[in-house]
Amino acid sequence: MFFYFWIRFPDLFFVFFLILSGIHFGISDRESKSAVQKKLEVLLRAVIIIFFPVKFHIEEIREIFFFFFVSDNLISSLFYWSDFFLHFSFFILSIFFVKFLLKKISINLLHKYLAKKLGHLKKPDEVVIVKKFPTTSTGKVIKRFLK
Repeated sequence: MFFYFWIRFPDLFFVFFLILSGIHFGISDRESKSAVQKKLEVLLRAVIIIFFPVKFHIEEIREIFFFFFVSDNLISSLFYWSDFFLHFSFFILSIFFVKFLLKKISINLLHKYLAKKLGHLKKPDEVVIVKKFPTTSTGKVIKRFLK
């Protein structure tokens, strides 16, 4: 039954197949924690999987899609929209990159501020390691640990 509809309406079923493929690859590889970032990451990965090959390997894609009875009109439409989605993916990617940089910068600034405020901002070669030796109840160091 499925193959009958694929032969009858190849463009419609192929678009459905591309959407499912994009969702599959987007969901299986996502790493974000927040809900909005998860959705953007799934969308970004789906766009990359579908439109980058169309944009950069159109002749090979045309051969493969013809094998699935996809019309040349749909292939041309995908190629036409690939520019838009290429720019869209770079925009989403830049949002992730800026957020990453802001997070790193804010963590570094916070660390420096706290270290300076607490007086522990020293260069690594200036840090002195103080060993704690066991002491008696009177505060004298137990001699066997001084060797």
